[in-house]
Amino acid sequence: MTDQITRPPREAACLSRIDPSEQRGGTLVAEDVVDLASHQQRLVDPDGYRPASCPSCGCSTLHLHDYRKRVCRQRGSSAVTVARYRCAGCRGRWQVLPAFIPRHLSHHWPVIEEACGRADGHAGTPVERVPSTRTRARWLSRLRSSARVLVQVLASSAGARLVATAQNLGLDPTRQQLLDALAQPLAAVAGLIHRLIPGVRLM
Repeated sequence: MTDQITRPPREAACLSRIDPSEQRGGTLVAEDVVDLASHQQRLVDPDGYRPASCPSCGCSTLHLHDYRKRVCRQRGSSAVTVARYRCAGCRGRWQVLPAFIPRHLSHHWPVIEEACGRADGHAGTPVERVPSTRTRARWLSRLRSSARVLVQVLASSAGARLVATAQNLGLDPTRQQLLDALAQPLAAVAGLIHRLIPGVRLM
């Protein structure tokens, strides 16, 4: 009798799609802004979310371009205001999201944490509408999918702890196993992944 290795299902294509390198502008994540109150305080100052330099061309002059509404399913409000900046060098536009808002999902991270059976949500974040059974099933399916690309990203990072975590996980862990090993909230892991390799998603 031979031992068969059970591999996690392959991740959906949208989770590992990398933004084209010629793209000017995109999304940045403010990893230190974890609740709505902190976000609103930061928005009062035009420099509150201003990047130090353009991630595309390195120019240090970015002007406040506008404020846009990011639709999130949240009690009492249908949208959260997000600042966008325009680079004076390459003219790229950069929106800066607070850490509690995922880039491609319509619920805040604490809601996703709770729906997936995790208890890492930050206190003070507004309670949102409960996601549907179908949405919750999709999130859980993504957590059971392969984290191979994410582990490769961590293994190539400069952080000794991240490299050690990646080595201990082996070649093909699930996204849930990666989260358990890092022992951080979903928002923190998603922000870390986006910083290391923009375009690759946790969920």
